[in-house]
Amino acid sequence: MSRAPIGSIAGRPGARRRRHEEIEDLDFPAAFERVREILDERDPLLYEFRAQVAAYGLEHPEWREQAPVAIPDPAVRDRIGEIPVAVVPDEARAGITPAPNTDSGVGRVVWLSPETALKQLKHEDETRRKPLRADHYRRLPEVIASGEWEAIGDRHLAFYHPIGGDWFRVIVKQTARNEVYLKTFHRCDRNRVPSKRRGANR
Repeated sequence: MSRAPIGSIAGRPGARRRRHEEIEDLDFPAAFERVREILDERDPLLYEFRAQVAAYGLEHPEWREQAPVAIPDPAVRDRIGEIPVAVVPDEARAGITPAPNTDSGVGRVVWLSPETALKQLKHEDETRRKPLRADHYRRLPEVIASGEWEAIGDRHLAFYHPIGGDWFRVIVKQTARNEVYLKTFHRCDRNRVPSKRRGANR
């Protein structure tokens, strides 16, 4: 299978959909390796994405007052694009109910939108928490593929996994189009990780 070169996950109308389908159509091992390739330190895409999001926040301070965080200019959003950050194991995908009136199953790839990246920056700024680095985001494939998980309602999954000496919690959400997006990624206290994690709250 030939692959398009790694680049902007945005651009012309339809490019976003084609990029999503390119990775979603792969099986779990191939999708996992593709996402890892995109997030690898040798590829500057993750750094460019975070730099553009941070630059937008500095240039448009009003986003700090918006709730929820949003990028009102579609052209700006398309320029920044979005990036795949992990692949959900099939067992965890079964914890999400497919959206009604859709033909497709729940997506396997977790996408990071610029709005969520802005929300992450805003939260870290307001709480003065230790900021997450690109290195943390590059570990997301491992966190979600190997971490313990729990279903939260019908449309959200939470994953728990240590990075270094800290525990992290990742929540992903399913959209009305059955795509899966990262909702939040943050440190958590080890004692807050449920003792019976797998399959809880289903």
